Amino acid sequence: MPRAGLAEPARKLLRAGVADEVTVARFRAKIVTVPGADCRLLWSGAVSGRGHGRFWLGTVAGRGVVVIAHRFVLYPVNSC
Repeated sequence: MPRAGLAEPARKLLRAGVADEVTVARFRAKIVTVPGADCRLLWSGAVSGRGHGRFWLGTVAGRGVVVIAHRFVLYPVNSC
C-alpha cells in the first residue's frame, strides 16, 4: 500500500520552498501574533474544510501544489 502524503514531485517543491527565503517570507506573512491569546500565533491564510491552514507552493505538471501549513513549518530543510 502506498504511503500517505505528498508525491515525490510535490515533496521536491516543498523541500525547495522551505529552503527559499522568499517562500518562507511569504509563509511568515500569513502568521499573525495575537498578544494575550492562548495561541499567540494564528494562521491568517487559506484554511481547509477541516480547519487546517493551507499554503500554496507552486505548480507541478500543470497542477497547483498546496500543503497543510504545519507540514511546511515542520518540514526539515535537510530532509531526503
